[in-house]
Amino acid sequence: MARIYNIHRLYNNILVNGSILRENRYGKFAVSRGDNSTRLITLRNLTWQFIQIPVKLDESIGLKSHEKVEVLQYHPTEEFLGSYTSGETVNITVLPFRSCLIKVSSKLNPELVLKGVSYQVTQDIPGKPVRINLMG
Repeated sequence: MARIYNIHRLYNNILVNGSILRENRYGKFAVSRGDNSTRLITLRNLTWQFIQIPVKLDESIGLKSHEKVEVLQYHPTEEFLGSYTSGETVNITVLPFRSCLIKVSSKLNPELVLKGVSYQVTQDIPGKPVRINLMG
């Protein structure tokens, strides 16, 4: 939970600008918050099955940048999902009875990002070593 608060603190200036995404495409109560170049998107799955939600990296989620974008999952675990061209579609897997928080951004990521493995950041305090649990 502390990690979610730290993410909120990092992006609090842009989280006030939000919109509800189309239910027929992104599921019930899907929300996108952010600015023209960075969007934090919350998806949910209230079924027993894994679901894949195709997220189009364009103005439908509020992204107005036409540059390369990086997609990073923050919850339930953190994972670098890849670099894409604006306008492409990324399939996001949402686990059963879970929510999923992803970030889509054309800006340089201000935090440490590991590629190729899911992980959990357990400590990220300025001036101290970062602690990470690898999930793979």
